[in-house]
Amino acid sequence: MHTKRSLLAIAVAATLAACGSDDTSSTGSTNEDATTTSLTAKAADGYLVGANACLDLNGDKVCNDDEPSSVTGDGGEFTISGITQEQLEQGVILIEIVENQTIDLDNPDTVLTKSYTLSAPPGSDFISPITTLIQNEVENGNTIEQATASVQQQLGTELDITEDYVEAKASSDYSEEQQTEFENLHRVAQVAATIMADNTEILEEAASGAGISVEELTSLIIEEVTAVIAEIAVQVEQQEDAETFDSSVVAGDIGDNFIDLDVENLEQKVEENEASKSAVTGDLGALVASEGINWFWSESVDNQARILEYGQLKIDDDSLIDTENEFDYESGEFVPLEAGVDDDVMVLTSEGGAVENDTIESITINDDNSIELVMVTPELNEHGTAQQVDISGLNVSAVLEKTGGDGVWSEVVPQDLTFPDDTIAYKVTFEDVQGYYGFNLGSWCNDGSDWGEARYAALNNSCNGISNIAGTYLTTLDSTIVSSEAGYIYVGYVDGGDLLVGLEEGGTANFYVRADDETTSLNVSSVWSDSTVNGVVLRKVQLPESLEDSVQWSDFNPEDNTLYYSVQNNIVRVTWYEEDEVGEEEYVFDATTAKFILDNYSQPLTLAACLAELPDADYEAEVGDKHIYDVDFNDTDREYEFTYLGSNFSWLTETNVVDLPAVLSEGELTKTEVLGRDEDGNDLFVEDQYSNQDYYFGQYGEDANSDGTWGQVKVVLPDAIANDEINLGVETDYGQSANVSLYNINNADANASYAELNPVYFDYTQVYLGKEKITVEAGTFYACKVYSETTFASSEIPDVSTVWINNRGTLLQERSEPSWGAEIELEATEIPSI
Repeated sequence: MHTKRSLLAIAVAATLAACGSDDTSSTGSTNEDATTTSLTAKAADGYLVGANACLDLNGDKVCNDDEPSSVTGDGGEFTISGITQEQLEQGVILIEIVENQTIDLDNPDTVLTKSYTLSAPPGSDFISPITTLIQNEVENGNTIEQATASVQQQLGTELDITEDYVEAKASSDYSEEQQTEFENLHRVAQVAATIMADNTEILEEAASGAGISVEELTSLIIEEVTAVIAEIAVQVEQQEDAETFDSSVVAGDIGDNFIDLDVENLEQKVEENEASKSAVTGDLGALVASEGINWFWSESVDNQARILEYGQLKIDDDSLIDTENEFDYESGEFVPLEAGVDDDVMVLTSEGGAVENDTIESITINDDNSIELVMVTPELNEHGTAQQVDISGLNVSAVLEKTGGDGVWSEVVPQDLTFPDDTIAYKVTFEDVQGYYGFNLGSWCNDGSDWGEARYAALNNSCNGISNIAGTYLTTLDSTIVSSEAGYIYVGYVDGGDLLVGLEEGGTANFYVRADDETTSLNVSSVWSDSTVNGVVLRKVQLPESLEDSVQWSDFNPEDNTLYYSVQNNIVRVTWYEEDEVGEEEYVFDATTAKFILDNYSQPLTLAACLAELPDADYEAEVGDKHIYDVDFNDTDREYEFTYLGSNFSWLTETNVVDLPAVLSEGELTKTEVLGRDEDGNDLFVEDQYSNQDYYFGQYGEDANSDGTWGQVKVVLPDAIANDEINLGVETDYGQSANVSLYNINNADANASYAELNPVYFDYTQVYLGKEKITVEAGTFYACKVYSETTFASSEIPDVSTVWINNRGTLLQERSEPSWGAEIELEATEIPSI
């Protein structure tokens, strides 16, 4: 494989060049004062032309007039001349993208309109958003090798991430797969650069006004990008086959959903970031042996209330204390969490296959004050280190955002709360001691079907096994070697049929497709090989690169396109390898600080309490108040305008239906007019909606051309449930309701009952999920989040909706409604002021 030199090697090469080597990236000259040299490199998001390049000798993240500098030219290339060897070795390379000057050759006809800064370690020959993340890790105290490995792991690649990805993605030095990976790196860089530019533009004025330096702001923005780079990589990979790629769309989604950085919390986040950069080596052994490691973990799950956990890990008189607690929404309090063991997952240990069990048995304190967590399954042991951070006076929410999991503990404490004086926290990192092999027994086939039950029984109460065309479940590795077509093994599904592999003596693996009882060679092959781990023979099979894009599912690990076979309990099992990884850095605390956090935990426990906490709690609607939304309706752009007309209306007062709800004619309904427009501003429809504080009753709509109408009326009302009865994280079941089409109402015979008019019955449930801060086009707001399901009697698949509301109305809504084939998202662009 062609590999690029490491950043460290580049720096060494630059040193040698200064001593007279033939390296064309630098030249040396001698005069009376000093030996000087030069640095030639390239800058890219895409290649950047007209950007300032310099060596940041004073570390202020600014290209100052007295610092060696240049301007990038064709292909993003620049040369900084007349520098000393010391400057070359110590000067971090900065690239300043200058608004209305710099051009990104990804879009050569457009001048960039936002400024931002890239960086790279001294001596680098390629500067990009990715090297900027590496340099940030270096400034956090890591070596270049550690920093590069950390970013590489988050990106999920084995490529050299310091490589010029623009050049590499089209280079014949790399395979097609590697070229695609470099293309993905380029896209990741585009998204990262967009986030950097957007946040710099939004925050630089506020930063200047608050006395925040360029270095502090830039460092914080890069830290925020580093925290989401893995998610960026995931989203880029998901669009790998897309014909077009818009980095601004991905950057917008990442910014809205994964980055909480704005003018309001800027100062608090800068303070935490600067405190973290001033951390010193912590004594994790002393902490675990005294007050214990007190940790906080959280998870944000779609359509569920926040998962909140905390616990303590402590050595007490040579015994181990390992407690875990989770917030229980039914009882409204934290309760002990009983750790379970998944007996479906097995690990290949020195004693054979054993159930994966990460229960901590003991803790070893090492001479360097680090610790090792010793698990029941020793292959899962972890090594822990810590940095000690003085968090006195820091915003509690800003610190809790960097606790374990998704950091949503930051959302359940007062946002202006600060830590007391003399408060110390620890940033811990746990690293797997080793990688390991394992396999899943599997229960997916035990689905009640005759085929599934037969498979489950044949594989000793499991589903993990392999079979060939002959229908035989294999029991030895020798049986995986083919002697005829009947021995080809099923390994997946591709366009056109089942994917099979035939393993031949000597290490060749040939691939086939089978459909309609006919087997056809794909004329592609790879290799297989054996190795022995803990006394178990593992047979490794590689998926050919040419098949990667056509595979719809397979037994191959998508990370490296390999699979392993091993024999367990006389059955050949699909086996996997779990690499040793470094976990994300997270804050933990001593017992006193943990108690302080828990004492200040707070969530509004009902929907009414949530609305009462919002800044617009005193809002009262006035006739003419408008809400305007950008709408994505089945991938079509629209605009909806909602106008409040008052709360003194009646509806359907003259009708032949005798048993409509009486409230419809009592003059106390709220009426809202909705105007729908297409993306060009042309009218699509007008609709009148009727509701009160307890129910939505229905609507009447007309096309703009008056060539069609629609509407429905709620005729069966469940018991009303007030907002103070809707509890956090607990499903509220409203029971059964029914709608009747407005057409049937208007055309009913005299003295008709709604029961005669084909009512459509449905069940409605709702869950209040908590208070969240969200950003939409109309601004940044605190809102109450509610998830609901509507299940019609005629369908098992419910219509679902997630909505973020305040006292003025809806701020954001995501709807998936298969009952009428609609996928809708509404985002507020304008709401009534308060």
